[in-house]
Amino acid sequence: MKKAHFYFSLLIPVLLFVSACGFTPMYAKGGGQTTTTTQQLASIEIANIPDRSGQMLRNNLVDRLTPRGVISAPKYKLDFVQMKESVRDLDITVRSDTTREQMKLSGTLTLTDLDTGEIVLTKPLSVRGSYNILESEYTSRVSRQDLRQDLLEKLSLQIERAVTLYLSNL
Repeated sequence: MKKAHFYFSLLIPVLLFVSACGFTPMYAKGGGQTTTTTQQLASIEIANIPDRSGQMLRNNLVDRLTPRGVISAPKYKLDFVQMKESVRDLDITVRSDTTREQMKLSGTLTLTDLDTGEIVLTKPLSVRGSYNILESEYTSRVSRQDLRQDLLEKLSLQIERAVTLYLSNL
């Protein structure tokens, strides 16, 4: 019983400290802000990204950042440049057959303020994952495509977080 009171007496100062630390949710209205972060995200124009993987990444970003549609007068332009996809062998058998490969997607995020033309955020990002190479070429190809889609989704989440953190600090 005394132990419970001890822990409870420690819990109250911790809760008071956390409530006084200035924590605010990223997607909620802040003290003097007139727009939410969600509205700020919707004011971003997403540039085209070359290649099929770039198109898929852009579609993911459009779904994440502007689910209600693009506004007519964007404030920012988001580019994801130098997108690279690399694949390397991870597990090689005695007969020099590959049984597992690792895929890495990388590039650089740039966010440009359209009013000033200034690049306000630059961040290199990358994701990686691996898949099994099976005897059936079809199943290996499907595994590779599934991994690519998964990595593009994770990359779009990283981009959303980076941009959201930048916008929430304005």
